[in-house]
Amino acid sequence: MEQAAAILLLGGNAWTDLRRQRISIMLTAGIFLAAVIMRVRYGEYAALAAGMIPGILLLCLAWLTREALGYGDGLVEIVLGALLGWRTAVEILMGAFFLAAVFSAAALAARRMGRKSRFPFLPFFLGTYVIVLLFG
Repeated sequence: MEQAAAILLLGGNAWTDLRRQRISIMLTAGIFLAAVIMRVRYGEYAALAAGMIPGILLLCLAWLTREALGYGDGLVEIVLGALLGWRTAVEILMGAFFLAAVFSAAALAARRMGRKSRFPFLPFFLGTYVIVLLFG
């Protein structure tokens, strides 16, 4: 159940991030509500709180960098942590940073982007989660 919700969350938001550089608040909020209900129902309060910490840190990073990383990325990370747990949320975040770095290096080398270019980050979340599902 959690895996399907995570794919829906990441797939839907990666699509809207690519198209409009935004996330779907309705989709994100709905999956967050489901994750909170699930965790509370089973008494997993500490897991819920710990899972949201990586996303909260990402929101702080978005604020500190004046949205070099968007607030939507942080919100999606909060939901992933609530849904999948803090370890998986951190794995996905670190993997997404790695994939984005590889993409950036390749785009810079091919002169497709400049140092100040912006690109959607949520597709890298989705790519990392698919890798985690297949090989993790």
